[in-house]
Amino acid sequence: MKTRDKERVERMRFRKHKKGSWLLYPEDQNKVSWDLFITLILMISCILTPYNIAFIDEEPLSWKIVNITIDSLFAIDIIIIFQSCYYDDEFVIVENRWMIAKEYLSGWFLVDLVAILPFDAIFKSTGAGSVDMIRLARMGRMYKMIKMAKILRVLKIIKQRSQLLKYLSEFLKIGLGFERLFFFAIIFMVLCHILTCIWIITPSLVDKDKNAESWMDPFSDVNSGELYLTSMYYTITTMTTVGYGDINGGSALERAVSIVIMLVGVIAFSFATGSLTSILSNYD
Repeated sequence: MKTRDKERVERMRFRKHKKGSWLLYPEDQNKVSWDLFITLILMISCILTPYNIAFIDEEPLSWKIVNITIDSLFAIDIIIIFQSCYYDDEFVIVENRWMIAKEYLSGWFLVDLVAILPFDAIFKSTGAGSVDMIRLARMGRMYKMIKMAKILRVLKIIKQRSQLLKYLSEFLKIGLGFERLFFFAIIFMVLCHILTCIWIITPSLVDKDKNAESWMDPFSDVNSGELYLTSMYYTITTMTTVGYGDINGGSALERAVSIVIMLVGVIAFSFATGSLTSILSNYD
C-alpha cells in the first residue's frame, strides 16, 4: 500500500498540474485540507440541524448566520467537487471534466443539492397571496417536514467514510479493525442524536384533529433538556432492542418511526459484531 502511495505522489510530481486546467487532484494538500475541513463541518451540521428542527421554531439571527454559513460551505464544496479529479476502479486518474461531472451528477449531487436548498426562503417568496399558507406551514407539519430534508447531509458521512478512516489511522495509529469500530462508534452517536431529535419532532407531524395519543403527552411540561434526555433514553433502549415499555408510540406515525429505529439498531449492531469479529480474528 505504501508503494502505491509513493507511485501516486511520483505521478503527481511528474504531472505538475496542467496549466490553466483548474483541476484539483486527490494528492493536492489544499484538496486534502479542504476535505478534512468539510468533513468536520459535516459532523457539526449533523448535530446542529436536527436539534434546530426539534427545538427551535423561530430561528434567531445567530442560528440563521450559522445555517447560512454551513450551507455556503457545502455550496462551495459542490463547486470544488466538479473541479476534482478522482481515481476509477482501476486506479487510473480521471481528468476529463465531462466524466467528472457525470460521475458526480449520477452519485451524490442530488443529496448535496437538496441539503443546501433554502426551503424556508422559497416558501417566503411564493407571493403575498400565500401568506396564510406560509404561516400555517411554519406552525404545522409541512414546514418541519421540508426542513428535515437538511438531515440528508448525514448520508455524506458514508461518502467521507474512507477519508475519516484515513485520518483516524494517521492520528490514532490504530489498526484497521479498530478503525472500523471507532468509526462505528462515531456514526452510532450521531445516529442516536438524529433519531432522538426525530422522535421529538414526530408528534408535531401528527394531525391534532385526530386526537391521537402521543408519547410526549406525559412530558408536555418538561424543559428541552429533560425532553431530549427522555427521547435519547427511548432511542437507545429501542436501538439496543431492550425496550422497557415505559415509553410507547401512541399514533401510527410514532409506531412507524419506532420500527425504523429498531431496524437501524439491528443493522448497527450487526456491523459492530462484524467489526469485533474482524478485530479478534486479526489478533488470533
